[in-house]
Parts: sequence; C-alpha cells; structure tokens
Amino acid sequence: MNIFQIAKALGGDDLTSPTIPFTVPVGSITPVPSGISGPSIILSTNIVTLKKDDTAKIEVTIFTDRKEVNSYKFSIKFNSSILKVIDADPNTAGTQIAYSDTFFDKKTNIVSDIGLITFEAVAPDKGVSSITNSVRASFNVQAIQDGASLIELIKADSALVDSTGSNILNSVNSVSINVSSQTVSQTPTPSVITPKTGLLDDLGYSNAIIIGALLIITGIYLFKKKDNDDLR
Repeated sequence: MNIFQIAKALGGDDLTSPTIPFTVPVGSITPVPSGISGPSIILSTNIVTLKKDDTAKIEVTIFTDRKEVNSYKFSIKFNSSILKVIDADPNTAGTQIAYSDTFFDKKTNIVSDIGLITFEAVAPDKGVSSITNSVRASFNVQAIQDGASLIELIKADSALVDSTGSNILNSVNSVSINVSSQTVSQTPTPSVITPKTGLLDDLGYSNAIIIGALLIITGIYLFKKKDNDDLR
C-alpha cells in the first residue's frame, strides 16, 4: 500500500475532526431591550410569529439594580382573542403562570379570561432582598387565531417595593406576537460555533488526504532519522 492509500484509508474525517471535545453551552441569553434602565421588570420571548395552535414561552425577568425590595408585582395585558395562556398548574382552580422563587412567597397569581395576568410576591416576615436579572415567572401562550397581540407589562399596575414602601420600578417593556397561517419566524439567537481545533478544519477532503500523506511521510522521515542518530 503506497503512502497515499495509507492516508486515504485513515479517512478524511480522522484528519479534519476537532482534537478537543467541545461542550455546547446551556441556558439562554436574553439581551436587555433598548430603553431599559434602573430597576426593571422585563418581558422576553424568542418567538415572534406563530401558526394557529403553536405556543411561545414568555419570561418575566426582575432586576432591582442592587437595591433591596420586600415585594414585587406585575400586571400583563394581552389580546385574549388571539392568544391563550396555558395553565401552569392544572391541579389548582383557575389559570396560573409558572413561578420560581426561593425567597419571595407567591401572594397573587391570576390569569383572567379578558387577557390580564396579575401577579404579586412578598418576602416572608418583611425581609428584603435584591434581584439581579433573574427570571422569576414565565408562561406559555397558545395561538388561537390569526392576528397580532401586544403582550404589555402595565407599569402603573406593577411595582418593586423597597423596605420603606416606596416603588422603585423604573422601566418595563412589552413584546408583540403575530399569529399567521403563512409563516413561522424566530428572532435571531446566538449561534454556537465549534472551535476549529483540528489542524485541517478549513480544508476539503482531497486536500486533507494530500496533506495527511505529507504528514505521514514527515513522520516516517523523522522516525528513520532518529534511528540513524541512535546508531551513531
């Protein structure tokens, strides 16, 4: 078998595959919307257009800007003829959104039939804590007919309350979801790029075979040269 047959037998994949294992990062990245500053309650979703019966996940992120609060609340309005909130707790009467917090206790969690979400959480025993860009609640909406719905966080009915009873909430935002029977689109998400750790990652199969053969020839030459040096 000549040197090019040896190189081909190794396979192009063996020559061009990365040499270091790569672990895809987990979790999501939620960019801060423009115009958001200071203590905030932020809505985010990665899907902006749905087909009928498809669902999108909306997350509610709390940010107190290093200030301590002993309660927070938010009110979210949406078009209930376009979207329906899927109940996060079928074992409890009514419709609720999902909530995850190890410090603040849920006080109010109601989704009304007219398209209004009302939520409030309070610290136990009048305690206080800061919250830094943490998703504390989320809910799934299902498209029920074509149209557009603004999912609006109503600032006048939302609050981040500090130990003095003052509302320090500075910024809120809204997201919009379109329901269309024609197309489904997503907002851009960060791409995961595998690092090019192999020597020949950017080369085609044929070039990989040729250069692989040269590498083998070089190896044989160096091996023979070592043996000759050892005999001197």
